[in-house]
Amino acid sequence: MRPFRWLPNSRLLVLIVAIAAMLVPQGCSSEPKIYSDPDVPILVRNGESFILSLPDSPDTGYRWDAEFEESDFELVSEELVFPEDRECKLCSWGYYRFTFTAASVGEWVILVALRGPLQPDDVARQHLFNVTVTPR
Repeated sequence: MRPFRWLPNSRLLVLIVAIAAMLVPQGCSSEPKIYSDPDVPILVRNGESFILSLPDSPDTGYRWDAEFEESDFELVSEELVFPEDRECKLCSWGYYRFTFTAASVGEWVILVALRGPLQPDDVARQHLFNVTVTPR
């Protein structure tokens, strides 16, 4: 007669650990979610980051600008990102990305405007992004 074994064999143990790792909710280590449609409401927790991504053509001279309350959001970074398959970076289109971190609970608005190269009041396009920040 075989004695009773309390520990499962190693393959079963590896399978159980792998399934458990997939079921555990991901915390703050995940990448920030990217938003490009101003009609889609943004819902984040206080302290979480998110990205606003807007189409951009750097050769036009127009540039995206973000207006927001600094007490509500921290602007972490701004960058122009090009698709991987594009070779020419100067004469092609890409995406201008603003990375924000929520700093205050509430319902807020971020205005992004595509401003002209010669006069800051020359706005070609603008979008309002509605952001709801909930407690952690």
